[in-house]
Amino acid sequence: MRRVGWALGALLSLAAVGCGSHATTPGAVSTIAAAPSSTSVSTSVVGSTTATSSTLSAATTTVAINTAIVPAVITVGYVNAVLAQLNHIYGNAVRLVVKTGTIPPAAVADLDSIYSGQQYQDELHVFSSQLVSGVQLVKSDPGDRVFHVRKILRAVPACISAEVSGDYAAVSITPAADVTLFVVLSHSSVVPSVISNPTAWDISYEMSNSPAGSFCV
Repeated sequence: MRRVGWALGALLSLAAVGCGSHATTPGAVSTIAAAPSSTSVSTSVVGSTTATSSTLSAATTTVAINTAIVPAVITVGYVNAVLAQLNHIYGNAVRLVVKTGTIPPAAVADLDSIYSGQQYQDELHVFSSQLVSGVQLVKSDPGDRVFHVRKILRAVPACISAEVSGDYAAVSITPAADVTLFVVLSHSSVVPSVISNPTAWDISYEMSNSPAGSFCV
């Protein structure tokens, strides 16, 4: 299996071969703002002409997504919200590495809070093996990588499998566009926490090729 390399993603045009003090997002709720809507109001007064006025509502509708729970119906919006919070923690680890030039315990703790199983070990290896040669290609103050769900392959209460596009523009000096990844989220056995992973999920698979049938069954 091939895993897109470290925070650099596919930016280096290479991939690592795999089997894959921080500030977290406050709370575990993501919000989506709906676009303003226009309304037309018509009024009529006896003995005078009818006046029609159009107004644009400045208010927006905010939909809260609680990623600390598993909803009855798992949607693309929900998975995107979970990935955004996990990627912020991942970004915290990257920022610590860039700042210190090492992999400090806080960065290891960040990775441990969002990855599970073999994928956690793979991430530690990728961070270590690409730290010296790859950090020069990372921005001095990197942001978070962004995953957008293209397709949910499977969604059950215990796990979610999805094909995503990876955007590393906020991380790399010369990012590659539209990196394809396959991600499996496993329902975490750890109680969600605002000081570590605020979601109900961790990443058990993150590769550039589709997971085998043993994942997310």
